[in-house]
Amino acid sequence: MRRTRIDIICSILTALEKGSMKPTPLLSKANLPHPLFKKYIAELEAAGLVNKILSAKSTTYELTDEGTQYVREYHRFLKFSAGFRL
Repeated sequence: MRRTRIDIICSILTALEKGSMKPTPLLSKANLPHPLFKKYIAELEAAGLVNKILSAKSTTYELTDEGTQYVREYHRFLKFSAGFRL
C-alpha cells in the first residue's frame, strides 16, 4: 500500500523523536529516496516542525516542540480512527 503524504511526514518526525539525526540515517529510517527526502525535510523546516542544525562538519535535524505536538496529534488521530475500523 502506498503511503500518504501525512504518513511520510510522520515517519520523518517520528524518527526524530529519539533525538537529532544526520540526513542519511534519517532518510533511511523514514524509508525515502534522497530527492523525496529533500522535498519533505524542506517543507517540515519551513513549517517549523524541524530545525536544521549546521556545523562545520555536518548537518543534523531535530524535532521542534511543534513537531512533537504534530506527532502526538497524529498518533491520537490514528488511535481514534481505529475505533471505527475503517
